[in-house]
Amino acid sequence: FIQSKFFPQTPSKPQPQEVKKEQVSPQEKVAEKKTGIKESKPLKGGKTPAKVKVVPPKEVSIETQNYWAVFTSDDARLKHFKLKKYEDRVEDSPLTIKLVQFVEEILGKKVEEPKKPRPLDLVNTREEKNLPLGLTLSLSDENWEVDKDQLRLLEGGEKGEITFSKSLENGLKVLKRFKFTSDLYTINLEVEVQNNSSKEITNQLGIEWIGEVELAKLAKEENKDYGLKYSFLKNEKVEKKEFGGSSTSGCIPGCGTPKKTTIEPFETTEKGEIKWFSFGGEYFVALLIPPPSKEITLSVKGTEKDLLKADVIIPSISIPPREKVHVAYQIYLGPKDEDRLKALGVGAEKLVDFGFFTIVAKPL
Repeated sequence: FIQSKFFPQTPSKPQPQEVKKEQVSPQEKVAEKKTGIKESKPLKGGKTPAKVKVVPPKEVSIETQNYWAVFTSDDARLKHFKLKKYEDRVEDSPLTIKLVQFVEEILGKKVEEPKKPRPLDLVNTREEKNLPLGLTLSLSDENWEVDKDQLRLLEGGEKGEITFSKSLENGLKVLKRFKFTSDLYTINLEVEVQNNSSKEITNQLGIEWIGEVELAKLAKEENKDYGLKYSFLKNEKVEKKEFGGSSTSGCIPGCGTPKKTTIEPFETTEKGEIKWFSFGGEYFVALLIPPPSKEITLSVKGTEKDLLKADVIIPSISIPPREKVHVAYQIYLGPKDEDRLKALGVGAEKLVDFGFFTIVAKPL
């Protein structure tokens, strides 16, 4: 109370740690040309459907110049994505800490040690089945095989990839290739589906993002960094839903309505030319970019556990016997940097919101 009355603090944007202005490489300036659905190709030899085998659980660690990431073989999902140059909170000054502890003592509350800043993790869910970047294909519960234990890309422009694979009882074999570049926040995902059966198989393929809506964190800490809104670009128009009310964008402290700490369950579906879907906050974002199509389906669901689940699904694909198809996605996980988002080539720079200063900040 004393602090809020006499020492008000305005929430500020997290300060990067020794962030140098980087040149955006050609890979990020132009969307990968392979993004899209490639024509089906015949498989070498007359392979017969393989039996599903049990694979032990495994984690794969990735390190680049910008982040530490961990993937799990459980559905080949992303478990952690920690930014090296940004932290999850601003460290309190010694005076602020003393004032807070003093007030807690007066109110008879337990005096707690202040939380230390840690690298911001853009995966804010913890249960294995609620991790992002799963596929919408009907897959069994067995773990995926993976070709590496770790990958370190610390030199400028260095590239690398990891491949998860899984064989299904219906004769399909699915491969997920995640491709990384050392100095980019963009990950290219190529999904290869092989039909090793003697019949044509039709399926819908999509990619999923799951995140926790952090209204409780907003109410307690005024932290607006991440987990408070989702957006998508449909027919060149940005549609968005903000869970934190007006105070999460372009509003001075105290001007919004009382903050909620939980969301109301909801479910919505959009169809059309959807170029991207994003989940994030004021300063950081997780962005999914499907192959170009005018028939993308976006399904977004909010649960009573404050989880947001979004599926970005492409039109149905038919795979002839002994052939395969490739589907390419782009994934951006990082700061809302206008230049980096613009380099993706899908209008993602429209995510950057200058609030009341939009007209002044962006030339007309």
